[in-house]
Amino acid sequence: MWMTSVVNINDVLEGHVVLDIECVDRLYLNAYVPNLQVGGQVERFCKDHLGQPIASPVVIEKIGNRFRREVKHFAEGGGIPILRLKKPDRSRWDDRKLDHVRPYLEAAEREHRYGVVAIVAAQEFQFVFSATKKTGSTNGVWFDWNKAERRVGTYYFYILDPELGLGFIKFCTYFPYPAKVWVNGHEWAKRQARRGRLSFSELANGFASCPKPERLQAICDAFGPDDVQGFFDRWIEVIPAPFTAADRRAGGGSCPCARSRYRGPSSSTTRAGPGGSLRPSSPTTSRSVGLTRSMLCSDATAVADLPASPSPPGSSVLGPRSRWTFATSIHESSST
Repeated sequence: MWMTSVVNINDVLEGHVVLDIECVDRLYLNAYVPNLQVGGQVERFCKDHLGQPIASPVVIEKIGNRFRREVKHFAEGGGIPILRLKKPDRSRWDDRKLDHVRPYLEAAEREHRYGVVAIVAAQEFQFVFSATKKTGSTNGVWFDWNKAERRVGTYYFYILDPELGLGFIKFCTYFPYPAKVWVNGHEWAKRQARRGRLSFSELANGFASCPKPERLQAICDAFGPDDVQGFFDRWIEVIPAPFTAADRRAGGGSCPCARSRYRGPSSSTTRAGPGGSLRPSSPTTSRSVGLTRSMLCSDATAVADLPASPSPPGSSVLGPRSRWTFATSIHESSST
């Protein structure tokens, strides 16, 4: 009688693994102004900061209209294409946003030009504020603000960064203008390895081989929240944003900054077998990652200085007073 046994992926790869490292993969972060998340805060923002007696949709609409105009002028002034894309065709492998951006990215890489390479304009579902008009017994008028999921416009600013390579910052065009940040830890590690003259062969998203894996692992372990915060701080002063610096201060309460807490290395283990094919050490699923929900600092002196990294031409660093809060999640799919 023949006996059979069940094998797993680790058994199959045994003796065939040429590189085994842990490195943060793709990060997808939510960015938001903490004190503009409920209806009462909207009223306070309009009255105390904007000086409007009534927190009406007309007041809020002016911010969004200004933002759209600034995006248009920013693109025209810098010769940056705005790609107006429809919902991607999931039956095709080459209809992602990144696929449409790639020609502009490759041109920028050939020219060693850092900055915004393209802007993608899309329609997506977001939780935004909507207002309901109310009338009092004495004919007084006010608006009740509540969040609801709506299909609204968004702008993706695809950026070629000297430290992190390709990333994007996405803004919703409706109040309270939620944002997202996408970066790739593998790309950061590749750039650090090249600067350190460490040879390696690469995968599209990861490493295939390296003669000194210990040095490569040390580089991967060095990636942390300051690198992600640095990306955001470098570019939030360059690209158009719905909120001005004064608006962000009004919406940030007493907290001078928002920084992600890092809890050690590691998002995923990648294994490269012969031929450079990517072999996950476990089934590909969403996982928790070292960068977790942000911690709010109560004093500016509690914030570490930003890492020393070259600022892109024409940019200024916003520093620790950005007043955007980050909530972090891992993103291991290829839907960018």
